Amino acid sequence: MEFQTVAASYSPLERLPLLALELICEYLSHSGSRRRSLFAFSQVSKRCCAAANRERFERILLDTGDQQQIEQALARWSYILTVDDRTRYVRRVKIIGSMMIGADEPELGWSEYHIGFRRGELEEQADENGEDILLEEDAFSRPKHFGSFCGSEPKCTEQNKARCNEAWGPVAGFIPTFPGLKELIWASTDQIPRCILDTLHGSLPKTRLHMHTFSLRSLYQKLDQLHDIDPDEYALASSPNLSSICAPSTTFDTDGNLDYNEEAVQHMTAGIAPNLRSVTMYIQSAGNSPYLLAAIKSGRPPWRGFFAGKEGVTQKSQSSLERLAFYGTYHERLSTWAAYTDFSKLRFLDLQTIVHAKYLQELTEMAEQSIFANLQTLSIRLGYDNEEIEENEPLTRWSTRFFSALPHLNGLHVQNPMIRATTTAVLTRHGASLKKLHLGNIASLEEVQEVHNTCPNLQNLHVGVRRSAGDEREVSTYKALGSLPWLQTLSLDLHYTFDLTEEEESDKGKVAQQMRSELTNAAIDAELAQAIFRVIFAANRATRQGIVPSFQHLTVEGAGHHYWEVAFSTLTDWLAHSWSCERERADSESEDVLVRELGVEKRRRKDLKASLGRYMGDNFKWCRDGELVRPAWEAVWPESEGKSDWIQTWHSVPLFHEP
Repeated sequence: MEFQTVAASYSPLERLPLLALELICEYLSHSGSRRRSLFAFSQVSKRCCAAANRERFERILLDTGDQQQIEQALARWSYILTVDDRTRYVRRVKIIGSMMIGADEPELGWSEYHIGFRRGELEEQADENGEDILLEEDAFSRPKHFGSFCGSEPKCTEQNKARCNEAWGPVAGFIPTFPGLKELIWASTDQIPRCILDTLHGSLPKTRLHMHTFSLRSLYQKLDQLHDIDPDEYALASSPNLSSICAPSTTFDTDGNLDYNEEAVQHMTAGIAPNLRSVTMYIQSAGNSPYLLAAIKSGRPPWRGFFAGKEGVTQKSQSSLERLAFYGTYHERLSTWAAYTDFSKLRFLDLQTIVHAKYLQELTEMAEQSIFANLQTLSIRLGYDNEEIEENEPLTRWSTRFFSALPHLNGLHVQNPMIRATTTAVLTRHGASLKKLHLGNIASLEEVQEVHNTCPNLQNLHVGVRRSAGDEREVSTYKALGSLPWLQTLSLDLHYTFDLTEEEESDKGKVAQQMRSELTNAAIDAELAQAIFRVIFAANRATRQGIVPSFQHLTVEGAGHHYWEVAFSTLTDWLAHSWSCERERADSESEDVLVRELGVEKRRRKDLKASLGRYMGDNFKWCRDGELVRPAWEAVWPESEGKSDWIQTWHSVPLFHEP
């Protein structure tokens, strides 16, 4: 009777079976890397909180700093997780920071930049405008950038290793308490100690190890002091637990040391690390120094191997690499990697480097030989030798051939714009298979319609749109985007600037007109973001009559640049707020939108008047055409006239509505 009374007090949601509630929580957990919806659900009631436990404690973060801090963190987690045996829920553990910060011995080599990692450089690196739609792992699993991490520090010495093993001993004893641990994510700037590796090898052989700060420190060597790899670091390089790495690499470092990490990673992908699936290489440039210049002059001998050539190179047929990424400088690296890595097994290729025509030709020749036979997702940054992309004929020719030679892709991210002919070739070849697409282009209405006609299965899209004061053509572009039948997530770069010719720059009337136009288009407030969302949602609902609309989430961000007026660009950039919009309810009729501003903290830290003052002073008098700014502002927003805080008086222009 008492149970029935309690059950009767539950809401309809709470009366669902526990399994159903847990499935809801599992869905919410994957709705964003920061899992805001999951934690909001857990606060609804005690029953919802209990149902969310499995997902709430699926991952834990250990932020280290010193022995006392890690002991306190471990004690806190032990207390929390012993309640209701929550240790059984833990699947992922991420470790950040450094136990070696503040070491007294200067020779240990721990530098100031490690503090930046403890304060969050390697914490979740999700962009404020949402997840990268082309990456299969969320931000908890891989950093977006490497920050200031230097692969040669702390140095691999017996003293450092002993200190590291002692400091990390409690963590090595803590990890085995999670019987279901699937992933250990190492983002500490310390080298992972042997005690933790031994724990993984002995107690958790099926746990995948992700190294966000992978570096074999002993492979930074002086030209006259070449030596074998440290045995403990070879245990890491050959670990059967090792699943993914993010590694810095350079030919020489600033101190003139030879860096053989890239060669080592190539051998690892060839079979030394039998379960390595994902490699991200950050190609870094060394700072100028006399030591670097002397090292370059002396030359760089080939790598001798892990143990001076005593072990052979595993054949590339044993390679199991599925994802390969390069950030930094390309330098024809893929042809070298092909000797060690079986590219036919690659599913994800991420070239966030500047790929010019010369290197694109190499990629094209590889693609035409069907080397990338199983590639599913490609991210590439095209490099132009001329500002006018139409004049880059070699890059256009090779890019068209390259995209046409690839297998049908599910995801494509092109960072820089392509000319119309190349875009058409991409959509013709891959449109039917694409589910995720990021175009660097500013798409016209006609190009959006081309995407609609060629990409029937598109779910996630990132594209640029040229603003035109919310007129009928701009609204038609949003409607065309919404008519994509399976669209779920859309990211829009709203471009609001136009370049002036030299003749127009000298015409104050033209400049004033341009200022008014750009102020109108740059003003992106919550009302405009919400209006754009509703236009897209309505078009999506009309396309899917009788079916729940697929469209869920919109991100809008202003995009502009100026060559003719830096200070005015600062002002328009400040006006162009970024927004996240998502459906509040899942039913087909509701148009309720949750609107959240992105980059709020960054905006708060930015002093607009100070930024403008660097160029033209508070009264807009210190730069060319500065006297035109306030009249242009007041022409767009007359209600600001005469106000001391006129910069704060603005609003977006409403979108066109059909009569």
